Amino acid sequence: MGWNSYFAIGTASEAQVKSVADHLGSSGLAKAGYKYVWIDVGWNASPPRDPSGRLVADPARFPSDHPRDGELRLGVRVAGGVLGAAARRGPGLPADPDGAAAVGRQWDVATNGTAPNLFDMYSQGSYAIFQIDANLGAPTAMLEMLLYSRPGVIELLPALPAAWSTGRVTGIGARGGFVVDLAWSDGRVTSATIRSVGGRSTEVRTGSWSRTVSLRPGRSVTVTP
Repeated sequence: MGWNSYFAIGTASEAQVKSVADHLGSSGLAKAGYKYVWIDVGWNASPPRDPSGRLVADPARFPSDHPRDGELRLGVRVAGGVLGAAARRGPGLPADPDGAAAVGRQWDVATNGTAPNLFDMYSQGSYAIFQIDANLGAPTAMLEMLLYSRPGVIELLPALPAAWSTGRVTGIGARGGFVVDLAWSDGRVTSATIRSVGGRSTEVRTGSWSRTVSLRPGRSVTVTP
């Protein structure tokens, strides 16, 4: 437990972080378990690394290395690689199929630290960093390559990367109160089962094909475009 600059003040300065760290110590919060001071956006210099690869703080905002010594632990936000960008751009990917496919081709363990279970882990030599933005955003971006929805419309395979030409996925939540199971082969939808979890009507689209489905909650329908 602790404090995060993003939710409190946005782009923080060293003086602000030190003030918070001192309060955590003097108030007893640190001894109660609030031991982490997390500095989010805006702390790094430009460029963020020196020639040896060491992270460098903005010398104007953070003239020294640490906000506080003692019982507190310091964390900083480090976002890098394709997945960091994907996390920020996830909802927009289906509007850019070529860009989405390019991102899909670059999700590779050897290039940016994506683990076999799709956790995003950036190697730092003897240890790895769990990159939270990418871990939250990358799965959404991946799913939106397969299914993009908005109230009243469900689009199937809007930005399918060539590397995923055949496959299946189950349980994708779609806006409007639906859950979708989807299968495809050679880049084309072979079947899609739409289940209502509260939704009543939606249009299902893939390529030039479309169909409006109406369901009672708890019911389902399978379409084969």
